[in-house]
Amino acid sequence: MAVFMGARLSRYGRRHTARVIKDPVELPDRAFTLFLRPFEDDKFLYGVKSASTRSLRRRLETPVSRTREEVLVWTFRRRFGRIVAVGQPGERLPLPGAHRFYLPLNNWKPVVSDLVKRARLVILVAGTGPGTLWELTEVVRLLPPERLLVLVLSDEAGYERFREAVPKSFENRAKELRDSGDLPVTAPPFPEYPALRDPDTPTKWIGLQGLIHFSSSWQPTFTRADPTAVWALTLQGRVRKVHRRQILPVLKRTAENTASTTPDGS
Repeated sequence: MAVFMGARLSRYGRRHTARVIKDPVELPDRAFTLFLRPFEDDKFLYGVKSASTRSLRRRLETPVSRTREEVLVWTFRRRFGRIVAVGQPGERLPLPGAHRFYLPLNNWKPVVSDLVKRARLVILVAGTGPGTLWELTEVVRLLPPERLLVLVLSDEAGYERFREAVPKSFENRAKELRDSGDLPVTAPPFPEYPALRDPDTPTKWIGLQGLIHFSSSWQPTFTRADPTAVWALTLQGRVRKVHRRQILPVLKRTAENTASTTPDGS
């Protein structure tokens, strides 16, 4: 119990040293990745990543205190540089992971819109909140498809709610844009939730369920994090294979595409 408490205290302590950006407008163009997510997902993202082993003894010997967000940020930062995110209004301390900045409740959209245009990449967690759906319409309106990566953290039911909400959100936004004299925006297609290769295999996969990336014509590809599609002697080995064989190829391709869209091609 003391070991686990120590790991969680370490996690909380990192909130005191988490980076806060005073003025996001000063972020250099194409030198950061914008991480957009529903605020209600913060509780899940702040959860401690489970150790990749079924052995209780090894869990006790090697406690893990990194949060799910820290794991995601570490994975993306290696290829896409600094990861920044809007902090949840009213939180006492920023969460560890992406570097936070804070915006006024009644005037956040212009700043987010500006950051979307200037980001090397936008990583958006699929969700049905009005803020998240507005952010998706803004990304589609302002960026080429290669500079959007959608993360799916939910199960199939949650993802289907997102799929159903997207067309209506884009329809409402198109009307707003037409009324203001701007060009309307069309919702990109989102594919169905891919089935596991072997749905009869017992599995408990918590965290990133898949990635959606787009071709230059907004055709989507949903890459599922599928532990039943790989084999290893240990759970840790299976986690590594999912990361290496399924997730990393998408990130590599995205990094190449976003590098080619930067001003200096680097």
